[in-house]
Amino acid sequence: MNFLKGLIDMLRVSPSPDLADSAIPPHAPSNRFHLFCGTFPSELDATAYCLDTNSANEPEPLTRDLPDAMIDTSMVEIIYGTRVDAAVQMLDPSDAASLTERIGEANTLVLISERAFGGLPYTLNDTPVLEYLGPFDLG
Repeated sequence: MNFLKGLIDMLRVSPSPDLADSAIPPHAPSNRFHLFCGTFPSELDATAYCLDTNSANEPEPLTRDLPDAMIDTSMVEIIYGTRVDAAVQMLDPSDAASLTERIGEANTLVLISERAFGGLPYTLNDTPVLEYLGPFDLG
């Protein structure tokens, strides 16, 4: 079971049909994700930042703020509020301890699956509203 599916199951969120494994390029690793944290006034605001566009021809704010990465946002997960602590505790204990400190008072985690980049090269960094915590591999 991969980490994102485990989080979805734990948080009782139904995965999008767009996440079908058949749509994932065969060379994209399935066990790596990239983690960001930030503070938003509401879950709706976090979702709008990561997934909403003003029109079909505009990228999401998250994608605009990461110009060196083409992101399939169907492979982005948002974890908000009290679920943040539960999600961090699902990581390797050595990662969880240091992440808890780095996350601090942030109320939102954004997970981007390695698959979201479709095998294309990318560069990730902090955005104006999210801190990039790094890549994580699952056993």
